[in-house]
Amino acid sequence: MGETHPNVTDITEIGLAAERGGGADAIVAVNTVKAMRISTDFRRPALGGNGMGGLSGPAIFPVAVRCVWELYESCEIPIIGCGGISSADNVVEMMMAGASAVEIGSAVIEDASIFRQITENLYRRDGGGECPEDIVGGCAHA
Repeated sequence: MGETHPNVTDITEIGLAAERGGGADAIVAVNTVKAMRISTDFRRPALGGNGMGGLSGPAIFPVAVRCVWELYESCEIPIIGCGGISSADNVVEMMMAGASAVEIGSAVIEDASIFRQITENLYRRDGGGECPEDIVGGCAHA
């Protein structure tokens, strides 16, 4: 499995390299986005040992959707979408962009019951609903 970061000029080049040259079975997109915070109290960088780190959570969701969209347009292997997913609607949107599966990370820090909440809102109790294969990429990519 190859992992792609949004901190590149063209994420599709990395995805294609993982698919063709690296023999990846799937692509995970995306990880954190390069970020930095400076403490106004201490007047120095405040993230990690060198003051730099990664931004995650809801703020990067639109970036992640775009990256998954672009990878779906250029790659043939499955894409696992991650980055700011915190609701059932986010899951469906990521699938519409082209993700075959999703990861949930930062939302767990806020609320450990996030998996139950998403599941309850994602699946209808009567067993109805859309087939995931009909949602992934197909309805949003024209």
